[in-house]
Amino acid sequence: MTPRLVALLAGLAALTVVVAAAPAHACRCGGPTRAGEALRDADVAFLGTVTAVRYREVNGIRIEAEADFQIERSYRGVSAPTYTATFDGTSCDLGGLEVGETWLVFLREGSGLHLRKCQGSREGRAARRWARALDRAAAERPGRRSPNARRPTP
Repeated sequence: MTPRLVALLAGLAALTVVVAAAPAHACRCGGPTRAGEALRDADVAFLGTVTAVRYREVNGIRIEAEADFQIERSYRGVSAPTYTATFDGTSCDLGGLEVGETWLVFLREGSGLHLRKCQGSREGRAARRWARALDRAAAERPGRRSPNARRPTP
């Protein structure tokens, strides 16, 4: 082997190690870090359970989806007992929604009320923790009703 070929192979091997060791972060964002911050920026906000998920595919690739939620608590913009949100169906946009999961959802008009991970939506325990924080904050403000009092009417 020529020295040039050895150097080329060594360079490729080093590049392979660097690329393989780098963590994959396809969907990073600087979304809100607190529930109050997410609510302040949201046009629609609710705590709900996923009751159905529908995907639209083109050539076997998910390009859009809808999720139906049974509303447990509305924080802003929802008065009906159910809500349907659209999203891209990818991991960047909460593409892993499953029937039966509980989500605290924050939507903004600027995104066409399209469900986006970077808007602060949370699932499971994190959703319940943030919902409790929103309830406490509302209860601490004089003259304001707790979000628990704003449950949708069937």
